[in-house]
Formats: sequence, C-alpha cells, structure tokens
Amino acid sequence: RYFTQLTRGCNETIDKHSIYCCHNPQCTKILDPNVAAVKSIEYANKHKDQYLCMYMMILQQRDDIIKTLSDSAISLSKTVKNNPQTNSMEILKPYVFLLQNPLVYDLDNSKILEYFCVGLTNLDTPLMNTLGLWLLTFSKEQLIQLLTNFEQFISVRLVTAENIKLVSDIPIIGACAFLELLCKEYLVFQVRREHIINDALNNTRQIQRNKTSEEMKKELKIQFKGEDGIDQGGVQKEFFQIVVRKIFDTEFGMFIYNDKLRTWWFNPNSLDKLEFELIGIILGLALYNNIILDVHFPLVVYKKLLGIPVSLEDVESIEPEIYQSLITLRDTTDDVSEWMTYFSVTSDSFGETKTIELKPGGDEILVTNSNRQEYLKLYTKYLLDSSISKQWDEFYKGFKLVCDSPLLQLLRSEELEDLICGVEDLDFKELEKITMYDGGYTHTDQTIVYFWETVHAFSNDMKRKFLSFSTGCDRVPYGGLSKIQFSIHKQIDSDRLPSAHTCFNALILPCYPTKEKLEERLSKALNNSEGFGLK
Repeated sequence: RYFTQLTRGCNETIDKHSIYCCHNPQCTKILDPNVAAVKSIEYANKHKDQYLCMYMMILQQRDDIIKTLSDSAISLSKTVKNNPQTNSMEILKPYVFLLQNPLVYDLDNSKILEYFCVGLTNLDTPLMNTLGLWLLTFSKEQLIQLLTNFEQFISVRLVTAENIKLVSDIPIIGACAFLELLCKEYLVFQVRREHIINDALNNTRQIQRNKTSEEMKKELKIQFKGEDGIDQGGVQKEFFQIVVRKIFDTEFGMFIYNDKLRTWWFNPNSLDKLEFELIGIILGLALYNNIILDVHFPLVVYKKLLGIPVSLEDVESIEPEIYQSLITLRDTTDDVSEWMTYFSVTSDSFGETKTIELKPGGDEILVTNSNRQEYLKLYTKYLLDSSISKQWDEFYKGFKLVCDSPLLQLLRSEELEDLICGVEDLDFKELEKITMYDGGYTHTDQTIVYFWETVHAFSNDMKRKFLSFSTGCDRVPYGGLSKIQFSIHKQIDSDRLPSAHTCFNALILPCYPTKEKLEERLSKALNNSEGFGLK
C-alpha cells in the first residue's frame, strides 16, 4: 500500500492525503520502482498503518461518526433538560438512551451529563422510582461504572465551575439524586471497625423497623466510616471476615468449639439473643452475595435450616462419645435397666449443675429395654433441639429474614453447606488457569514457574493453608477454584516473606532467585500464619 501511494497514489476519496501519498502536493512521486520499494519497506516498518491513506480515511470516518453521535447526544440532553414536569413514563426513554451512550461520560462532553442531571430534577418521585426499577436490568459492571461516572462528574464540577454553591447547584442536586437511586439497588451497611458487631446489629434493626425485609436480598455494600473507597467486593469480604472472627471468638461465648471435630456448636448458656440473630443474617447475606464464610458448623445445622428432621445419627456430628453410648444402649442385648439410666440429663449452667427431665417425672423413670427407643428419641431431641432452642430460634429467624425462598427446599443439606462454606475440590490446575499477574510478572517468569511447581506438589493440608493465607478461607467456592478471582503481584525484595490481601484474593510474591528459596519462604509464611497475620 505504501508502494502504491508513492508511485501512483491511493485513489481514496479523502479530504487530506498522507504525506507519503503522491496525491498530497507535499509528496513527490517516486518513479524508480526499486527506490519506491525500499522506501515502502522503511515506512511499513517504521509507521505501520499510521500514514496509509486508507487508515486515515477510516479514522476520519470514525471521527465523523463519533461527532454525529456526540451531536445527537447533546441534542437529546437539551431535550431532557427542558422537559416539563410530567408523569408520563415515555419521558424516561431519553434518559435511558443517554445512560447507555459512553460518549456522555467523556470530559469533553460534560455538558451532556450536566443537562441530564438538570433533567433529573424535573422528574417526580414515581418517575424516579420507575427509573430505578429500569436500572435493575443493568449489569453489576454497568452500575459500578455509572457510580464512578457520576461521582467523577460531581468532583470535576466542584473543581472547575466558578462560584458554585453545593446545596443550590441544580446539576449536582440531580447527580446526587441519581446516586441515591444507585444506592437503593444495594443494601448499604455503614459500620465502624471498632464497633462492627453493634453497628451491624443497628443496620439490621433499622431494616426490620421499616418492615422492608426485601432490602436484605439486595447486593450488600459496606462502608467503613472514616474510610474512603467504593466497595467493589473487597470491603464486603473484609466485613464478613471480621464479623465471623469476632462472633466465633471463644471469649464471646456464643459457640462452643470441639477440638476433635473442629466444629462449632451453640452454647446453651449464651444469652446473646440479638447476636445469634445477626449470625443467622450473616449466613443468609453470605449466601445471597456469593461470599464463602470460614465457619465450621456440623452438617446438622444445615439440615435444621432446611427443615429436615434430625435423627440419632446427627448426634455423632456434635457429640461422638455420647453418640456411641446411645448406639450401645440401642443395640445391646443386656438388661439396660441395670445401667440405672433415667429419663433426665444433667447440665452445667454458669457453674451450677441442673437436672432436666426429658419427660414429666423423667428423673424417676428408669430406662428399660422396652422404653429405650422413647429415651433415645427424647435425648436426641434434647441435644439437637430443646437444649439450644432459645439460641437456635434467633439464629433461624435471622437466616430466614434473608433466605425465605422456596427454592432452598430443593437443596440437600450438603449442598447448602457447600454454597455457604465452599467445597474441598483442591484442583490447583484450575486456579493456575485463571490467575492474573501484576507488577511485572507473567505466567512465563521463572519465579512463577517455581511457584506453581511448588504449590502443585503441596499436600492437601498445605493447599488448604495456602487458600486460607491468600483468600481468608481454606474452602473452595461452589463450582471449583476457577470461580476465584485470584492474582499474583510482584514484590522486588527477595528477602521478604510472601504476603496477601485476602480481601482481594491477591498474593504478594517476592521475586525469589531459586526454587529452594521460594519453597522455604512460602512454607514459612503458610505454617506461621494465623488469622490476619503471623504467629
């Protein structure tokens, strides 16, 4: 193409030809084909398509199209600005057209968005609510982009406009009204880090007072008071991590931890009514927001959440030793009346031993071979239901406040557990395929090659430690590791230990010169990490 331009011209219909086209008066036609060939190769290597008339024509056509679209958007925005107040839904269509046009958010076209925001102030409340419902059809990415664009508009206007008064500037008032619409698609919790449990409770109480339980089913956004930034997932995840960590702290006393089973069970002596409701809400919100929770309940909890009747076999998941005793009682051919077991149990309540009858007069009713099935049934009900009824009722109420869909009844208890807590499918090949690299790393860098060779050789226990270290949870999302948005960021200092931003599933990996050093540093970090830091 350069050869054609230099020897006989491009023959393109264009206003201004390239300086390397003999249709341009500034270009001299090259008559010697050998010289033209040499020049053509030089220009192709140096300029690529930049000085081809065909390329310039495409750019001109693109610019013409953009100008036409921009002029149309300006014209439409003027119409919106001057629209009279009306209750006709037809008036909303231009607003949606403008929102979908990326040219609206170009700083060179700031007048378009200014007129759009002025027009918003002409809409009455029902029309604004209708516009909000239409926004529900936008994708999450579109809504985040809208939020960013309107915040940018306000910031730029405050900086560039002269003699602006924030409370009376109509475009800013309209922009704020639109941001309020975006917030109403979201469930927004404003919390203080140092009072996160109380603030979370206050947020949920406010929703319950307003009798708007549907709010709980919106996507959750977290705002830590006094901290800037838009919650695009990381802040939300951090909120769940902190709340779960605090509520399951043994000093909080709401749950009892079984070291052998590595599971939590309800403390029948805990009187934290509202906190049990909160953890139920947290489970429901995590389910709705696709957040994996680092909670370790026995499977019977998920059975009870789904309304599945519990049985003697479920006792094993909370009290294995008691379960074995009950099985022995059930299956023995001995005369169990000689065991001197009665229809009652003893429990410790704040240091005081209490006797609880499993049925009226149970403290004097001996268990025999003929009534042991009744005893087993009543004892199972006591362990799994009545002994924790006060705590469970609040927990269940909180969960149902968010998750009351009949679709849940289609799940098995194992599936509900996997959705909330993740699975154990430790296929790190899937994780490698979706990993993104930043800070200078690529998938072919030697450090990255060493890294994947190392983690693929890990035992399952070490792989779980790695997941906990880098994502805050040792479980895998339902659907596998390919569902994680995982990234590895380069750290130049090769003497540092690896670190992680668990809120963003981001591993900070120093550029280690040898595989041996990478293995030593990574293993040290994983084996000594605990909670949110190092032991």
